[in-house]
Amino acid sequence: VKDIPYSSFAVTVFHGDETVYTGHFGEIDMENHISSDENSVYEWGSITKTLTWVSVLQLYEQGKIDLNEDIRTYLPEGYLKNLKYDDKITMLNLMNHNAGWCESTYNIFVTDENELTTLEEMVQDLEPAQIWRPGEVSSYSNYGAALAGLIVERVSGESYVDYVNNHIFDKLGMEQTSVAPDFNDNPWVREQREKLKAYAATGGNVIATGADLFFLSIYPAGSACGTIEDIAKYGKALTDESAPLFENPETQAMIFEGSSFYGDTDTVKCNYGFWNAEYNVMTYWHNGGTASCSSNFLFDPESDWGVAVFTNTSSAVEIINGIPELILGKAKTASATDAGDTEKEDLSGIYINSRSYHKGILKLLTSLNCIPVTRVEEGKYTVAGLADITYIGNGLYS
Repeated sequence: VKDIPYSSFAVTVFHGDETVYTGHFGEIDMENHISSDENSVYEWGSITKTLTWVSVLQLYEQGKIDLNEDIRTYLPEGYLKNLKYDDKITMLNLMNHNAGWCESTYNIFVTDENELTTLEEMVQDLEPAQIWRPGEVSSYSNYGAALAGLIVERVSGESYVDYVNNHIFDKLGMEQTSVAPDFNDNPWVREQREKLKAYAATGGNVIATGADLFFLSIYPAGSACGTIEDIAKYGKALTDESAPLFENPETQAMIFEGSSFYGDTDTVKCNYGFWNAEYNVMTYWHNGGTASCSSNFLFDPESDWGVAVFTNTSSAVEIINGIPELILGKAKTASATDAGDTEKEDLSGIYINSRSYHKGILKLLTSLNCIPVTRVEEGKYTVAGLADITYIGNGLYS
């Protein structure tokens, strides 16, 4: 990484119940020359969502949440005000990111922690427009994850913050991780977090962004913060066949069976909120990004290997994505369920991202960010001239 611009990063590699490697590099505060070390904390960003999904599955196995029930059963009457369709929205829709919401035009970060109110109020205030019928379109949703966190709170009778601390952090001995938006559940994390500065890699240089301390209002979607050593404990639990976070190992095993699939194939799209990434092994993963940090977290329950990377440098893609590939190896071949069939239609055209501002003041940005797809030959396309996709069979492209 010597030729990659960054301020600091931390990495951990675990195998089974052992931590194989932990390393800290660079400075969390370049101006005051504070080095990254075992006491450095980084924001998880959207990896936090996996804490929400684990919490949901814990309550599911206790019979307190039905994954196929309309979520309005668990919410105050009339809570959701921007629904376009009367179709039920299930917890599985939230976990699979296909409840139909577009991106919110409201800022989910605040700089003054006194602006934080109750989770119920903040989630309702940030409700985006529902654009698609539930189950029709996959569109990554911070709002859906935050809504799931609110349901955890209402069903369990504990605040979301208390629930995660009591049923995940305390169970695993994660004493150096916080999940409250203002870090008030762990004063030590708050103290360490205030030492961390935010940077961006641009033009081969690293510059301070000034985005040092923001507070996430819909915090079940991305507020966790802690040491790299602590997230290794979490990863080990998810690769442990005894499933220490669940009453029944079968509940954890559900994650690895998939909850959403591409078309009529058996190719998994989503795993109860976790994603798939194919290296030399198939991993389950989630990454994250905040105003200050970027992160990546991957594990393979078959080989029991896993890796996590934290950095306080935005745009450090080579670190966040490159280190897992260095450790887990490149995928040898693209997966296909039936490579023998042929492409049935020409997919060239102009596309828009499903995760975008389809309604509201920023709607124009959706049109300005269209993606041209050009057919080079049968089964082969170029995307905006920057990336290539190839038909690999059974209606799938790689």
